[in-house]
Amino acid sequence: MILDGVLPDFRWGVSWELKDYQNHELGVNEPPTLVREHPWPLLNRATHVVDPLQEQGYQLESRMNYDGRADLVLNWSRAENSRSRRFHEFYAELSAHLAGRTLTVFAGDSQDDIESVADRDALGGLARLPIAGPYSLELELERL
Repeated sequence: MILDGVLPDFRWGVSWELKDYQNHELGVNEPPTLVREHPWPLLNRATHVVDPLQEQGYQLESRMNYDGRADLVLNWSRAENSRSRRFHEFYAELSAHLAGRTLTVFAGDSQDDIESVADRDALGGLARLPIAGPYSLELELERL
């Protein structure tokens, strides 16, 4: 969606996915989990294992971009299976880009009853500076 006239360099998109699995296990398929796959190693440790016999869930994500200089990603995921176990996660990421340099910060909050995790908080960020040609210096920090 482009907001012409109001903010001509502002782009915004929203996606919403739903799942309702009932006896979806065929032995050869692997249905999607509807939980965000992260580029950050620590956040990907909080993956959700889908129960294809009976599970409901959704994922809502919003992405905003301003003139290629700033990006904002907001994501909310939730799944609940037949054993009344729940997984949910909220994730936010903000990036700024200027003259080939990138600064990104993120935060995530999740709960995973299947793994007996009542509260999992993650924070982190990335700074990337170009050096010469295809080379750059990158610093990444993450805390879980």
